[in-house]
Amino acid sequence: MGRTALVIHPTLKERSSTLAEPASDIKTCDHYQQFPLYLAGERHEHYGIPHGFSSRVALERYLNGLFGEASLKTRLAMPVAKRRVRLLPAGNG
Repeated sequence: MGRTALVIHPTLKERSSTLAEPASDIKTCDHYQQFPLYLAGERHEHYGIPHGFSSRVALERYLNGLFGEASLKTRLAMPVAKRRVRLLPAGNG
């Protein structure tokens, strides 16, 4: 059984904490261009907070709790890259 991964913007960490435990404290990657830089590592990469979900239903429940159902439908209707999805706090694009 696979897991669905999601990396959220660090500003959503506190709001997200009541909904799910992160898979680890941070995940760095140079692809997270809209996320803040992680300056403590060897390479200065952008970072986010990774989460893993055992099913699409669990992921949808988490996203509904984080953004609300109406906002979630709008965000999911937007075209995204095939395997990478980034969610930013409302008002940040």
